[in-house]
Amino acid sequence: MLEKVSEQNILQKNLARFLIKDVFNTIDENDILTVVKGEKGNDTWYYKGKPLSPQQVKSLRLQAESYLKSDLWIMMRDEIIFLAQKNTLDKGTTEADLTSGKLLKYFIEVFENRMKRMLK
Repeated sequence: MLEKVSEQNILQKNLARFLIKDVFNTIDENDILTVVKGEKGNDTWYYKGKPLSPQQVKSLRLQAESYLKSDLWIMMRDEIIFLAQKNTLDKGTTEADLTSGKLLKYFIEVFENRMKRMLK
């Protein structure tokens, strides 16, 4: 009986890995923007595993700077912070409410930090 349960757990784990990886097309480190530091300050930017040209890098930097300074981002950022506060302070009755508010704030932090790192 114990052996059957163990086999079933193994099958479930393998099925879950298959579904997550192959069916839902998960994103891995090769799918995101990656910057590899060069020895002489000449960084190489990669996206989806392919190096970006200097023109593409320059364009992305300009877009990041423009987006961070845009009225649209400032308004969206304020709305996300408002919703996070509302979720944690006003409706925060469960641990999930508090966690969701923290995650919204974390999202903003990650997004802004990534954009700022692109400008360096």
